[in-house]
Order: sequence, then C-alpha cells, then structure tokens
Amino acid sequence: MDVEDVPEDELEEALERFNERLTRLHSALPANTAFIVLTGHSDPRPMLSLASRRARFDRAYRALQNGEAIKDEDKWTTEDERDLERVVAEAREGMAFFCVK
Repeated sequence: MDVEDVPEDELEEALERFNERLTRLHSALPANTAFIVLTGHSDPRPMLSLASRRARFDRAYRALQNGEAIKDEDKWTTEDERDLERVVAEAREGMAFFCVK
C-alpha cells in the first residue's frame, strides 16, 4: 500500500506515534551518541527488468556486425532509456537523518 492510499487521519496518527518513538529513543541515548535514521529505497525490480532489456539490446546490437537482426522484443527506444533513468532514480531515493546527541 502506498502512502497516497492511506487515509489522512491514519497517516497523521502513524506519524505522531513514530515521532514519539524517535523522541523516546533519542532521549534514552547517552551523550556523544550518533543517532542515524535511514529510509529504505524503492522497489528495484523495475530497474532490474529494464537494465536486463538494455543488456539484451546491447548484445543484439553488437550481433548486427555478424549480420543478425535485432528481434522486436530486444529493441530499445529513447523512451525506454528515459524510463530506465527514471526507475533508477526512484530506486535510489531515500532519506537520511543524522544527529549526535
């Protein structure tokens, strides 16, 4: 379930509980302790799928020198390239919070 699918009141309540837990955790830490919170990354499967298609295209393109044709399923377009760039950026997205108490 995406955040966009969660009702606003449920999301607000969950964020408040999360904030309270982080506050309690931070308060319990000894002085000079690094407190680091990292979010996860997005799903890498679309990126891996497109990267695999790109690799097939690269192999097929190199095979053109041997007189072989590129199959329709191995063709790679400018739109495919943009999609790959987009899903790579999405897979890398995340957030980090660093604090030393």
